[in-house]
Amino acid sequence: MNIGTRFAVLLYQATPDSHVWLGDVISSEGARNAPGAGLRDDVAAEADDLLWEMLKGLPPQRVEVWYVRTTKEIADSLKHLSPTALFLRVRGLEGDGTTVDPQILRTH
Repeated sequence: MNIGTRFAVLLYQATPDSHVWLGDVISSEGARNAPGAGLRDDVAAEADDLLWEMLKGLPPQRVEVWYVRTTKEIADSLKHLSPTALFLRVRGLEGDGTTVDPQILRTH
């Protein structure tokens, strides 16, 4: 079974020295959701909740999810790309303070 929909879960600090984190959940289909600002673990948990809500509406398929922890500058640049360009760019982001964790899930 091929990959159906792709998602990027972006997590990033509001400023480099801030304890406030932001996030975005972006679908290759163009849908976007953003958790509220807060502590990293809280924003990550809310982003996961948003992701699962988005997954609920999909037909059964294999889904690719890219978890990206990065800087605000990189996250902002990714958010301005088309969904296709965003997922091509995410593949090459590992390093320089950015971590990328791709996962394959199956929706039911």
